[in-house]
Amino acid sequence: MSELLCMKPGRIGPMELRNRIVFPPMITNMCELDGRVTDRFIAYHEARARGGVGLICTGGAYISLPGKSMANQLGIHSDDMIPGLRRLADAVHRQGAKISVQLFHGGRQTMPALNGGYETEAPSRVKCAWSDDYTRELSRDEIRELVLLHGQAARRAREAGFDCIDVHGAHGYLINQFLSCYMNKRTDEYGGSLENRMRFLREVVREVRSQVGDDMAINFRVCGIEGTEGGTTPEEACAIARAMVGEGVNAVNVSAGNYEALHLMIPPAAMPYGWNLERARMVREAVNGAIPVIAAGRIKTVDVAEKALSEGCADFVAMGRALIADPELPNKAKEGRADAVRPCIGCNEGCVGRLAVMQQPVTCTVNPAAGRELEIRPAEKKLEVVVVGAGPVGMTAALYAVRRGHRVTVFEKEDKPGGQLNLADKPPFKSELGDYAAWQARALNASGVSLLCSRNMTAHDIEAIRPDVVLLATGALPLVPPLPGVNDVRHYMAQDILSDAETWKKKLSRRIVVIGGGLIGCETAELLTDAGHKVTVIEMRDDMAPDAEMMSRGMMMQRFAEKGVTCMPKTRVTGMENGALRVEGPEGEKILGAVDDIVIAVGSKPCNPLEEPLKKRGIRVIVIGDAVNPGKILAGNESAFQAVCSL
Repeated sequence: MSELLCMKPGRIGPMELRNRIVFPPMITNMCELDGRVTDRFIAYHEARARGGVGLICTGGAYISLPGKSMANQLGIHSDDMIPGLRRLADAVHRQGAKISVQLFHGGRQTMPALNGGYETEAPSRVKCAWSDDYTRELSRDEIRELVLLHGQAARRAREAGFDCIDVHGAHGYLINQFLSCYMNKRTDEYGGSLENRMRFLREVVREVRSQVGDDMAINFRVCGIEGTEGGTTPEEACAIARAMVGEGVNAVNVSAGNYEALHLMIPPAAMPYGWNLERARMVREAVNGAIPVIAAGRIKTVDVAEKALSEGCADFVAMGRALIADPELPNKAKEGRADAVRPCIGCNEGCVGRLAVMQQPVTCTVNPAAGRELEIRPAEKKLEVVVVGAGPVGMTAALYAVRRGHRVTVFEKEDKPGGQLNLADKPPFKSELGDYAAWQARALNASGVSLLCSRNMTAHDIEAIRPDVVLLATGALPLVPPLPGVNDVRHYMAQDILSDAETWKKKLSRRIVVIGGGLIGCETAELLTDAGHKVTVIEMRDDMAPDAEMMSRGMMMQRFAEKGVTCMPKTRVTGMENGALRVEGPEGEKILGAVDDIVIAVGSKPCNPLEEPLKKRGIRVIVIGDAVNPGKILAGNESAFQAVCSL
């Protein structure tokens, strides 16, 4: 087998890297409130270095308190940060990787509640990204001070033993705000022409170089496309990259998007793999081999990485969420075990939802150990563990239990594992859930876990095995609302539709109402719309799919508008009569006529028939996932991880 291109050594300035895979900068929210490094933060990065990545870039480290944008963000604003940063660099170096720190100032994309009460500052007086407030325009003296602060931060990184500095000119943060007409309205030497808008960036890069010397690499991150009117265009990105070559930058990292175009910045499952490679190719052609180009944007598999390199789009590949999902991706690729890589599913729930929406540390739906590397240790005593249910949560529990050294048997009542994943992968843009289910089954087989399907276990059956502990992952059942007259209309459960989608798409009549506009209801509605049905979705809450990840939801609502799906939020079904639905909404009560079929998707209830019978037999039981609280895979897998760590 020929060597993978992504496994070949590469050079960025003075840095020799063992391969072409980069773990790009992503804020983790794992540090102390004052910005100091924590053991958790170090363990998170060390795991990815141990996994074989060539270069690790820390998420944005704020250079000053006004620039801070997350409560537990990494800081590099004070010499007090140096000892912790040195521990981080040493940990990464011990595993054979190089390490870079990204210098960060949020500009308009922060707010006083996050930066300690400082007024939001930016190149121009524009609307803040997080609120309806407006920023304060920076003076020339303040701009000069920010240039010096970048240099001081770079000096701290050098003293801490880092190999590289990342200058952040993308994603709508401060330097990008100077570069972008969307955010830069200045009329002095820092605004107007592209050359003027690049002035701050040039000054920052020169100051950083003066502090770190020529034997330390400087990388620059640019938006290949910003995605907003007046934002950075691909042509401007190429011009900026050429200018950075002249300033002695050692590599350019091509990303995309800002807070108004988050779907480009952190592309969800509805975006194609490697969607940004064409912008990276343009930049690579623009710099004409003078410096290497790092491509970013849903490079989630080894195959996509190889495509980026073999087709000349980039010299290195940034694989962020892929390495959160599986830190061992590079090692597995090198060993020819790409099918053993735990796949990122593009859900953005643990990596973005937890961070941006909930201000919590980063984790991962498919890898709940991400950010909790210190919690998973070998068991002091090996136990006989029985897991009932081979859905995603049950299989996650089994995999972590065997990793800790326990003996594990999994029972599944259906004829194959996967549980709800076997339904959830049917709607548009959800096929990666099927990839995840397939990976879990392969991982179980490789781990030595005993998986027994078509086994509908009773408490008596389990008692006969004499387990030390039973993990119940028996899932949930769909709720059936008490709707008057429901039996007078043809009605089906969304789960029935998804269980045999191809048959049902042909069987159902043209005009369909979906009762329940949560995630399952909306995904089922889109599936049926794509099959040619005319679909109306009714939801009691204020918005459709309010629990969906924000980027995926935004793209879904746009597709609904394009496809003609009728959405009725703030509306409830009050009854059915003579084949029609009676609903009550913002405009009062009315009758929906011309309805052929109804699909019900109003949530689920726990299915947990074994807990009490097992407890009466004196067997230790832990209920996990939907069997205790129906919800997303993220929450279910976290409950499985926590249960296994408690054994």
